[in-house]
Amino acid sequence: MSGVKCTSRWKVFPFFLGIVLACTGCGSAKYDMPYTADSEVSSFRVVNLEADRGTAVPFASELCVAEGDVNADQVDLSMASGAALFDLNDKTTLYAKNIHEKLYPASTTKILTAYIARQNSELNEMIEYSDTAVHSIDWRSDSNIGIKAGEAITMEQSLYGLLVGSGSECGNAIGEHISGSMEAFVDLMNQTAKELGCTIFDVQNGKMTLDFDKNVIRKLWDNYYVPFIKGYFEANGHFRSDDIKTGTILSYVGSSSSATFFPDSVMTSDDDSHSIELKVLPNPHFAGCEPVSVQQGAGMVVTKGDEAEIKASVTFLKYFTAPENNIQFSIGSGYLPVTREANKEEMLADSEVAMTPEVKSVLQMAVKTVNENKLYTTRAFEGSKNARKVLEYAMSDLAVADRDTVEQRIAAGQSAEQAEAEFLTDAYFDSWYRDTLAQLQAYEG
Repeated sequence: MSGVKCTSRWKVFPFFLGIVLACTGCGSAKYDMPYTADSEVSSFRVVNLEADRGTAVPFASELCVAEGDVNADQVDLSMASGAALFDLNDKTTLYAKNIHEKLYPASTTKILTAYIARQNSELNEMIEYSDTAVHSIDWRSDSNIGIKAGEAITMEQSLYGLLVGSGSECGNAIGEHISGSMEAFVDLMNQTAKELGCTIFDVQNGKMTLDFDKNVIRKLWDNYYVPFIKGYFEANGHFRSDDIKTGTILSYVGSSSSATFFPDSVMTSDDDSHSIELKVLPNPHFAGCEPVSVQQGAGMVVTKGDEAEIKASVTFLKYFTAPENNIQFSIGSGYLPVTREANKEEMLADSEVAMTPEVKSVLQMAVKTVNENKLYTTRAFEGSKNARKVLEYAMSDLAVADRDTVEQRIAAGQSAEQAEAEFLTDAYFDSWYRDTLAQLQAYEG
């Protein structure tokens, strides 16, 4: 199948995609009678049941709506979980299948790929499909349009193949064309997704919508779980600064407050120890992405009080957040200053409060991170504490358990490669991803 033949039959797709986006983008306005397919008092029902009674025009009158499935003799989408075909001229739904079901789009990344391609290329640019782009997909299960390695088609034809034919090889080739390699393109996608406001827990008005993008999560898996299974990482103590005391790890990612109890020596056995020195490095980031750092720590609790208690609390907060006092607290505790003014290197340098070398180096790097990184913290929603625990432990607990199995197998005589093989397959990741996704979906809405 050539790219030209594939696209010429389906040039209606951008029209269809635009309608889907338009139908879902109702904005923030509130209506007295919002559209609800199964409600007797919705605008949709009023128009259908009382069309002859001169009812007011509802907001959904310009949209294509349907109560349920709509069959069409010439349309066969029996393999699809859901689909819709609309006619904007007379506002009718020509075909509908499971249009009221909440379905998770498997090809969201292809839409983002197309978006990035349109921002960084011209439609007439030629793309040559490499062997990697074509043969890195599973032709038995992954959707494709039949492009062969060495063939060249335009960016426009590749976008039709990506969006209409859902061609996985098209996405690979576009990524290589834009960024030089698929790996570099993943970095660009992560950066772009963050710039577009994409987060795992997207919270609006206290309601969470899950954005558990499989490709992004796979990158996290490859950079945490896989190295852990191979023995490159370790996590035994409650805090990583606990693990440094054993001498089995060379570095760790920890909080700024850990500087106050960083050890000056490690115990490798009951009768053997050696001295260590602290070196603070910048927080690690994915290459090519906007630097983001997690912001968390001590919180505040607001409780009801009388006038005197409220006045005392306000007085204390004013005192505590004054730059000179806030810096004094930070130097003593290792916690970051809470005001922007206090998060300046010159403020630390000019402070007359004595600092240990460890606290000084940590606070200097922490202040630099605040000023050069985008700070992120998960917004609260109903069940957010439990959802965070699922996200936090689903991968880490599995990594610890599976690494323990690997070590037992190696002790029994297997090679490291043999012992690790079961846990490094795509199928193993897919199974974990599905289970974790199902757990997190319980906290949506």
